Amino acid sequence: GTFTHPGGLYNNFNQNDVATTTIYPGTPGHMVRLNFVAFDVTWSDFYIYDGTTVNDPVLGYWQDDDNPGVITALNTTGALTIYFEAPGWDDAFGWEALITCYEKPDDDFAITEFTKSTSLVYTNLAFDFTATVRNLGAIAQSKDITFYVDGVAVGTVNTGVVNPTEYATVTLSHTMTYDGSVHAEVTIPTDQGDDPSNDHAEMFFDAYIIDTFVELF
Repeated sequence: GTFTHPGGLYNNFNQNDVATTTIYPGTPGHMVRLNFVAFDVTWSDFYIYDGTTVNDPVLGYWQDDDNPGVITALNTTGALTIYFEAPGWDDAFGWEALITCYEKPDDDFAITEFTKSTSLVYTNLAFDFTATVRNLGAIAQSKDITFYVDGVAVGTVNTGVVNPTEYATVTLSHTMTYDGSVHAEVTIPTDQGDDPSNDHAEMFFDAYIIDTFVELF
């Protein structure tokens, strides 16, 4: 199917238009997926929520011609809710999105956040790497999360069992033994998900010798 703005494909939306739309999957257990092939809402407010109401988690907020791209529901209902409010002084084309239903694979995890416990890292002083992952798949399972520093594995932590749609956070303590620029990465094993970019995250930082004076400007 096709999801479009008030006014339809061949007309602009009107000034002050307001619309809330909830799209449900046609098959229980499937996820609604929107693929925005055209998008221009000027100064409108355009939100997409992961669920059946505007009280559910916000997946994103867009204005102007910042195309949302492909948005997939992650919640147990499989639904997406879209809230649109046009300004009182402008109108534009609006949007056109293709609606499909996505069947979740059993095995699909995503890394959603990767942080370290200190803003400054010094050699021979321990700090923590922390990764948050989400189970986007259809079954409860655990995952091994591996941390790397400059391409070398420095530890693996298991999440424990994570239910579908839920999150888990793992932490690994690490001590730098050398100074200089550092590339850190966290990964999960390849799974059945269709977005390979969410199976890893990275960060770059500098490690300083502990006796070095660092002046912050």
